[in-house]
Amino acid sequence: MKTNFMFDIAFTVEGPWELPEDVPAIQLIAGLQKRIADLILDYANKSEDITEEFGYCDSYKVDEPPEAKFF
Repeated sequence: MKTNFMFDIAFTVEGPWELPEDVPAIQLIAGLQKRIADLILDYANKSEDITEEFGYCDSYKVDEPPEAKFF
């Protein structure tokens, strides 16, 4: 049996929008890509412990599929 862990990561987006639901998806993706790139650089440079940047949310057990039997 395996365990599936869910984590979240925060990122920011700046722009002229008044409400979060008005932020275009492409801007959300760009903000997330920048955040991931910054984390990769921090990790590569060993400038900080990036594990603190990930927030644990949930976990659950995952049943592994039975082995396939060939006759």
